[in-house]
Amino acid sequence: MAGILTLSMVGGLCACGGNNGGKPDDGGKQDPFLGGDYVKAPEGMPDYSAHANESMMIGAWHSQGGMRYTFTAEELIAAKEAGIDFLIDYRIVRQNEKSNKANMEAIEAAGMKLFVSIAGLQYSDIAPGGDWDFVYEYLSKDYVLGIVVEDEPGTSTFAKHEESAAAFRKDFPDKLCYINFLPNYANAGQLGGQDLGVTFDKYVDQISESFESLTHYSYDFYPLAGQMSAGVVMNYTLNSLWCASLEKFANAAKADEKDLWVFIQSMSFGANNRSPQGMNDITLQNYINMCYGARVLQYFSYTTPDTNEFGEYDVGMLDRDRQKTDNYDYVKAANEELKTFDSVYLQFEWENVMPLVGTVFGDNLNSGFDMLKTHMTSSEHFTATANADTVIGQFHDANGYKGYMVAGLTDPMEDITDTVSMTFNANRVLVYTGGQSKVVEIPTGVYTFNLDAGDGAFLIPFNA
Repeated sequence: MAGILTLSMVGGLCACGGNNGGKPDDGGKQDPFLGGDYVKAPEGMPDYSAHANESMMIGAWHSQGGMRYTFTAEELIAAKEAGIDFLIDYRIVRQNEKSNKANMEAIEAAGMKLFVSIAGLQYSDIAPGGDWDFVYEYLSKDYVLGIVVEDEPGTSTFAKHEESAAAFRKDFPDKLCYINFLPNYANAGQLGGQDLGVTFDKYVDQISESFESLTHYSYDFYPLAGQMSAGVVMNYTLNSLWCASLEKFANAAKADEKDLWVFIQSMSFGANNRSPQGMNDITLQNYINMCYGARVLQYFSYTTPDTNEFGEYDVGMLDRDRQKTDNYDYVKAANEELKTFDSVYLQFEWENVMPLVGTVFGDNLNSGFDMLKTHMTSSEHFTATANADTVIGQFHDANGYKGYMVAGLTDPMEDITDTVSMTFNANRVLVYTGGQSKVVEIPTGVYTFNLDAGDGAFLIPFNA
């Protein structure tokens, strides 16, 4: 079940068509005056207005405030106002029957969506006759998107999780079955569980081999690295493993015809993960993940977890008193910008990425491009240069138009403006950036543009 999960199609997944890589039918080469030898972009400006009601689904990790916690209308409404469509990590084992039912009613009343987490249980525990079978009646409700089978499992437990997923999908074929997987900085004990010989590559390969019943692949990677003291960032960088982790999961999702879901870091935690310092820390993550074809974004965390891993100054979008933090404002603003072009982005299928080492700043930054294995080193559709490390995701739609998600890969705290130049066989480019859209004439086929720290642009070249 591959395709795009949108607000207009919550109950299932739909396929976004293609035509052998999205090349125009004539395969024409570039006019000589443009210089170069690129496949000619289609004639006519593309029109995506028929899809204006479609939108990327956006989720958030929602840690309950201890046992028997019940949702408040205020926190659910605030989530919707921030552009969040669904909540994750609602673990039924933390509630008794009374509080579980109260929470389900609160979700429905707020117009929110929910994944019910059965982490620590099997599907048989919530199916008829199980110890938690009172939950079963809620699974068919419209506001329940599906179930979370487990979070970050090791390979030694894959078989039992697939058993639960398969049983759930048999009973609820129109619902989504969800497991969130580990990133490449996980250690061997986490990746393999009892099997300590599992590498990250083997881990992802085993996901493909083990899970026929998952409707998508979700994983987390938190790239905003750095130490903090009393809420103040002392040093910062981006985790250089980020793109390599994305590459592996994006390729697996593409090969298995699954959608890629990713987590976005919206708080500090641990010794080496700094807090966002502005909206651009959020947009950076959104757009780099989208360069790799991410279809659903999920924030960690909406509420502040109550475990010992999180200190006094580690707060989510809502603090421990369920009050909005700066992180809430950053995420809300980033989501509002995303909603200005997500319906267009969703009409495109991901192909691959081209990483660009910055001509000015590249030697000093921590991109991790040297760890990539399957990226494009060239394209018959464009060439590009950038003064800072940059990722260009190449896509195609059903009508032969190419789309390009472009984002600089530098820590926004560096405050570097990225100047990107791309050459197409086209004389126009439709540009979505900064919450705006515009058509730019490029008579020589060259489009040069600036991206401020954390910014991204989605480009569609064409001829007129």
